[in-house]
Amino acid sequence: LGDGEQRTYRGVQFEIEGRDDEARRDYEMSLEADPDDLDTLINFGTFLLRTDGPQASLPLLAKATELDPRAGWQLSDVHLALGNVELAILALELALSAGELRAAHALEELRSEQ
Repeated sequence: LGDGEQRTYRGVQFEIEGRDDEARRDYEMSLEADPDDLDTLINFGTFLLRTDGPQASLPLLAKATELDPRAGWQLSDVHLALGNVELAILALELALSAGELRAAHALEELRSEQ
């Protein structure tokens, strides 16, 4: 594993342990090393959604989705938090069409609520 990957995985472990400051530091350092690291973009993006809100996480998860459309599954949570159900549905459809099967249930749920 490269240094960035190690920091990302350590950041996830810090999150599990409730050590958010340390997780944030490792995610930031990982993105400095590789701004296009998909795992870091997704993990840091979901971390920011939880800690700082959807506006903070949107750029990271949007970039992750550009790199890999399957990340639309996580991006949909940001759109929902911002109150944009239509964009959440589009993100889930994109993720599902790219092979992210976990998006199917969330997509079905959102469609049934409309």
